[in-house]
Amino acid sequence: AYAAYVPNDLSYEDQWSHIRTQAEIAWDIEQGNPNEVIAIIDSGVAYNHIDLKENMLADCTGGCPEGTGYDFVDIHTFIYRLIGFKLDSGEDHINPDNDPVDYQGHGTKIAGIAAATGDNTVGVVGVCPKCRIIPVRVMFAASGTFFGHRISLISQVDDLAKGIVHSVNNDADVLSLSTGVFIDLHTIKRAIKYAFKQGAVIVDAAGNDNCNRRNYPAAYDHVIAVAATNNVDRKTEFSNYGSWIDVAAPGEDVKSTIVEEGGVSESSQYESGLNGTSFAAPYISGTAALILSHYPGLGNVEVMRMIREGVDEIPDKSIGTGRINVYKALKVRPESKVMNTGDLDIEGFLNIWIERYAGDAPAYNPDGRQDHGVKSSEWRTYYSVVKKEPVKIKKGATLSLDQYFNPKKISLTEPGRYRVFADVVDKREVTIATVSRPLAWSWEFWVE
Repeated sequence: AYAAYVPNDLSYEDQWSHIRTQAEIAWDIEQGNPNEVIAIIDSGVAYNHIDLKENMLADCTGGCPEGTGYDFVDIHTFIYRLIGFKLDSGEDHINPDNDPVDYQGHGTKIAGIAAATGDNTVGVVGVCPKCRIIPVRVMFAASGTFFGHRISLISQVDDLAKGIVHSVNNDADVLSLSTGVFIDLHTIKRAIKYAFKQGAVIVDAAGNDNCNRRNYPAAYDHVIAVAATNNVDRKTEFSNYGSWIDVAAPGEDVKSTIVEEGGVSESSQYESGLNGTSFAAPYISGTAALILSHYPGLGNVEVMRMIREGVDEIPDKSIGTGRINVYKALKVRPESKVMNTGDLDIEGFLNIWIERYAGDAPAYNPDGRQDHGVKSSEWRTYYSVVKKEPVKIKKGATLSLDQYFNPKKISLTEPGRYRVFADVVDKREVTIATVSRPLAWSWEFWVE
């Protein structure tokens, strides 16, 4: 037994969810990578919030630089008022632009749960405290009723679809949604399929009607549908349920960041007692980003599998495989395979070796993104398992690595942090890559 990492954030003790899901132990292994980006597709984000601004992909003051955030809301206000909705007079309804500021506050709460900055001595900490955020505004505040349901936020179908496509086109790895309808809409489905094909992990809230009707886009096959649990691991009274749910996460009495309404005191920037599957979904979004941080290049199908398997069993069987356990999800072993996602057959040479962690290398910035001074992990070859084995992978196929090595037969006696690393190289010994990913795989483990 050992003491797990505990962040120094002022309100951390109010975040019961992190203890329940063993996030503290997970953070001993991984706290996030700034190259992993979560798109908050919602009502915008208060991007200058003290607990969020360090994790924004870019400084959006005066407008987000291209590709780092956008506001898609563009509605006919007259029509909404005509059918009985009350709109906030101070909110931007008609000008799509690069300023996705959050007027209503919903998106800011989502962002804090997924990726609020950790260890900054203030406020709260997100599940992936070192991942980055793209704010994408597709929702606006509106008071009224719709088919008997009280409404406080609305997103037009075309705006939501644009936000999804924009996010993946600008390198978002995880799409965090907390919206939905009971109708299967072709426009949204097409956007979801596109995002999934681009490799994004897509997460959406199951809905708050305490029923088993499918909520879209959560119910689509390519989306992780998230139900809500309370602090004793029971389904909340409001959470939707059913066979279409993938997993559950804490969604009752949640504390997170909020839009500041006057004053600059610490207490004005946070809110406790948040309830809804809207606040369970970003917990899974943060977990997905944490997994991707630990296993760079992992496919979205694998991330979805690891989340479904990385759970604690709970009494309610109608809300997915269980309640997420962040530590368990991070420790699920990725399938031993490399995938050819390209359009051509590939021939090359397979290498598999054991590497040992040797500390941190100097900061680098391989893809041109904003440099936040983050160090990269440095791994040193420990010994070779397979060297230059000729292989051929047909287009769209996978190469199982289990036929080349058995992890159970790996015998290491020296304590430390290790990983199995495999890649397929060409004659120049350069890793072969398709359009969407390199032909590489890794699995990290410890020897104690």
